[in-house]
Amino acid sequence: MTPPCILVVDDDGLCRALVRSIARREGWEAVFAHEAWEAVATFDSRRWDAVVVNLTLPGRHGTELVRRIRSTDVVTPIVVMAGSMSGHSLMDAMRRGVSGYLSKPLERTEVTRLLTDIFTT
Repeated sequence: MTPPCILVVDDDGLCRALVRSIARREGWEAVFAHEAWEAVATFDSRRWDAVVVNLTLPGRHGTELVRRIRSTDVVTPIVVMAGSMSGHSLMDAMRRGVSGYLSKPLERTEVTRLLTDIFTT
């Protein structure tokens, strides 16, 4: 069986390092994109088991990326993350069918729990 593969879209090096560490420990594959435009090309290149998107990306808001992904794929689980999130942004993301939300700064146990739940359902 192939390990779950996660696309992580975040410009924050500390968050990428934490997710990379978790993925290694759990036996998951993690691929990283730093900006939304890079994420679109990467997303279109293969099938993903989950996508984790920071809502505050340079150049394009994360909800726009979620919208773009959902326009071609309604199945892949998407998790959004942000340091602070307005009620409007959260509601917009939820309407687009996100599977979960992570608060920044990320906590190892919460990231692991949420992604494990996604991969086992």
